[in-house]
Amino acid sequence: MFFIGLFGINGKAEPSGLLHIGRCPVCGEEKTLSMTHTYQNFSAFFVPVFRFQSQYYATCPGCASLFSVPVRYGKRAQEEGSCDANAFELTLLQRGGERRCPACGAHFDAGDTFCRNCGYRL
Repeated sequence: MFFIGLFGINGKAEPSGLLHIGRCPVCGEEKTLSMTHTYQNFSAFFVPVFRFQSQYYATCPGCASLFSVPVRYGKRAQEEGSCDANAFELTLLQRGGERRCPACGAHFDAGDTFCRNCGYRL
């Protein structure tokens, strides 16, 4: 939190619903991701005036990988509690756990470009 006199900026993070993507692109397991909405508040006299830098993130409960979520999915999940999304539209920010092919679930090494089991481009 940062305040100058009676004005300030502070950050917030709050749970915003669930994201159904089918198979996780990292671990390859069928999981429902939990989403978080982060944003900054500009406050006057300790009352929030407006929000900016709004972003949505999703975390896989199986492998703990962190993804950036498009705003349209984030807003829908926040309003409805959950929504379906295309796993290929998520941006991987931090990889966690084991590496698995999103198509067949087979393990792969860090340097592999294609899955050794099914040939899927990683």
